[in-house]
Amino acid sequence: MLDSTLGWILFPLGTALGWYLARRAPGGNYPTRPTQNGPLEGISTLANDDPDQAVAALLGVDELTEEAVELQLTLGSLFRRRGQVDRALRVHEGLLSRDTLTPQQRNRTEFELAEDYHKAGVLDRAERIYSGLADRGFKLLACLEALVAIHESSHDWPSAIEVNRRLEAASGESRRFVVAQCRCEMAEDARRAQRPDEALALARQALNTDKSCARASLLIGRLCAERGDWSAATDAYARAAQQEPKLLAEVVRPLWLCCRDWGRPEYFVQWMDDLPPDRKGGATDVVRAELLRETAMDADDYLLDAFEQTPTWSVLEQIATLETEVPELQMRRSQVLRSAVKTINASRQKYQCQSCGMKPAQLFWHCPSCKQWGTVFPMTDQLDIQSSPLP
Repeated sequence: MLDSTLGWILFPLGTALGWYLARRAPGGNYPTRPTQNGPLEGISTLANDDPDQAVAALLGVDELTEEAVELQLTLGSLFRRRGQVDRALRVHEGLLSRDTLTPQQRNRTEFELAEDYHKAGVLDRAERIYSGLADRGFKLLACLEALVAIHESSHDWPSAIEVNRRLEAASGESRRFVVAQCRCEMAEDARRAQRPDEALALARQALNTDKSCARASLLIGRLCAERGDWSAATDAYARAAQQEPKLLAEVVRPLWLCCRDWGRPEYFVQWMDDLPPDRKGGATDVVRAELLRETAMDADDYLLDAFEQTPTWSVLEQIATLETEVPELQMRRSQVLRSAVKTINASRQKYQCQSCGMKPAQLFWHCPSCKQWGTVFPMTDQLDIQSSPLP
C-alpha cells in the first residue's frame, strides 16, 4: 500500500496540476477527463498504488511544461527517499533525455540523478555528474560535500584532499582538520605497506596542515619509535598529550616504553609530575605502579592510595590482581573491591523495554518512549565474564 506520507504530498500536487490543466482548457473550464498520457493520469495511477504505470505515464507526457518538470523532479525525489531508487532513476533519466529542458532544469535533473546514483552505490556515475555540476557552479557546496563523501568511502584520500581544498575556498570555512585526517590515513596506508619513510613524511605533512592534530603526533611517535629515534618519539608523544588531553591514556604507555628503552626513565617521571592534577590518574597511575615494581619498590600501597583518591577502572583492575600477604593491605583491597562492586551494581541499568530498547532506571508498565503497555521487564542479572587483557 502507498504510505500516508506520500499520499498527503501527492494530493496537493495533483490538485495544483489539475488547476493548471483547467486553466489551459478552452474557455477556462475543467476538462471532463485528463488528456491521454497527461501528467494528471500519472498522479491518478500513483494514487491507485501503481507506481510503475505512473512513471510510464509521466514519462510519456508530450508537452513538457514547467509544472510537469517540477512534478517529475518532486516525484523522483520522493521515490528516492522511500528507498525506491530504481523508480527515481527512471523518472530522472527519462526527464534528462528531453531536449526541451532549460539549462536550469537540466542542472536540477542532473543533481537529482547524481543523488539517485549516490544512494544506489553507483559512485563512479555519481562522481562524474557531481564534478560536472560543481565545475558549472550549480549547488557548488552540496556537490563538493557529496564528492568528499564519495572519495572518503572509496579511500581515495588524495582526491578527498583536493575536493576539501575546493570546499574550503568555496565555503570560507577551514578544512584543515579534515585534510590532516586524510593525510594521516595515507600515512597509515604507507605504514601497512612497509613504507616507513613515506609514512613519516605524510604524518609530518598532516601535522603541518593542522598544528593541533594529535593523531599525526601519535603516528610520528610510533614511526620514530619503530626506527629507534627515541628523542623524536618522546617529543611527539608528549606533544600529542598537550594537543588533546582526552588522548592521555593512549600516550602514557608508549611514552614510558620510549623513555625506558632510551635509558631516560627520569624524563617520563618528570613528565608525569608536570601533568596538571586533573589529568593524573587511571593510566598514569597504572604505569607509575609498573615503574615502581621495576625499581624493586612495592606498588600495592600506591595503587590503593591512588584508587581512593581518584577511582578509575584501570587501577581497579590492577587492584583486583594484587596478591599480598600483608593483613592491612588485604583488608584495604577487600574494602576497595566491595565498595566498587556496590557502586557498579547501583549504577547499572536494571530494566529494558522489549519494544523500543529503552533502558529506564525503574519499572514502568507504560513505556515512556514507545508508549507500549507491558513491555518493560527487568534485565538479566547474569555477568558476562571475560578474561582480562592485563596480566
